Amino acid sequence: AVDRDHRCRGVGAALYEEFERMARADGRTNFQAWSYEPLVPTGTRTLRGSEGDGVIDPEAPPARFLLSRGFRLMQVDTMSVLTLPDDLVGPAAAARERTPSTYELIQWSDLTPQEWLEPTARLQRAMSTDIPTGGAELEEEEFDATRIELSDTTYAAAGVLTVVTAAVHVPSGELVGCTRIVREPGKPEAADQWETIVLRAHRGHGLGMLLKTANHVAAARRWPTLRRLVTGNASENQYMLRINRELGYLPVAASGWFEKKL
Repeated sequence: AVDRDHRCRGVGAALYEEFERMARADGRTNFQAWSYEPLVPTGTRTLRGSEGDGVIDPEAPPARFLLSRGFRLMQVDTMSVLTLPDDLVGPAAAARERTPSTYELIQWSDLTPQEWLEPTARLQRAMSTDIPTGGAELEEEEFDATRIELSDTTYAAAGVLTVVTAAVHVPSGELVGCTRIVREPGKPEAADQWETIVLRAHRGHGLGMLLKTANHVAAARRWPTLRRLVTGNASENQYMLRINRELGYLPVAASGWFEKKL
């Protein structure tokens, strides 16, 4: 990022050239970058990702910068905003009724309880590769209890607060899904809907909707001034986009995922 008053003076180009030099020296062969821009107006020339129906404006400054340096657009995320409705309990109760009783919910704020650190790490490992990528190259990330605990304490020290709702499969005791809402300091009315993950073996039971609606209730109770949630989803992730539409999310922007291979 370059401060608005200093753009178009070669600062971004110089930063990127140094980044690529350092990456090459370290033996890196795959570069990835993301852009954020408004939704493309009707009639504008567009560029589509390798999968899904999301598009961006190839002439928008972030996209033009990356494309001119050999990056390829792999995927487009839809960025959406939800204005929280007055009734959050009703949708959560309805989702609970539709979900098998073999799943129960647990919730926590900020610091993951000790007994759920390693199960949460397993979920994060699964999510690192089990997401739509548009064909971009991903490696499984290394998550363990120590990394989860360190991440939690780092966010908390910075004043970043979280509310988590997770699903436990009662017969096995396994943690099979979770969702997280994150609130940064200085933003009393807004928070970010981060990941929602359900293990493949437990999909198709309505857990995605159950997790999200229950977490909306928890977040609103913890932060009475909360009014809006912001989230992003791959354009090919129609299941989660459908859930978001049902919840009332409206698309407001797009994010491009770019990749460059040496």
